[in-house]
Amino acid sequence: MRSIQYRTLTLVLLVFGVSTLVIGVISYRYAAHQISELSDARLAQHARLLEGMAQASGLSEDRKAMLSNIENALQRAESADSPYGHRYSSQLTFQLWENDQLLLRSSTAPAIPPPPTGHGLL
Repeated sequence: MRSIQYRTLTLVLLVFGVSTLVIGVISYRYAAHQISELSDARLAQHARLLEGMAQASGLSEDRKAMLSNIENALQRAESADSPYGHRYSSQLTFQLWENDQLLLRSSTAPAIPPPPTGHGLL
């Protein structure tokens, strides 16, 4: 026959273990959701930044120079030995279109036809 102290300790440890497991699962799911939200927000912010830069008013030559500078900076940052890049930065792929003309694309972007006319991001 087991003592009351042994049964109480077993029950307390069992409740503690189950509650720790439940809290761990809930915390993991919440953290994964928040990380996804932060990633989506950063991606949307980058898209707005690119859109604002592409729509910047000014002379056509200034705009071409700006897009060329952005493209050069992206190529420098995406090279493997660059101190400006990050090991995960190559996961971001984008293309910037105006009407049916490709203005800017990341070096990792696939060659695809222009998007359908209208507003929106791909």
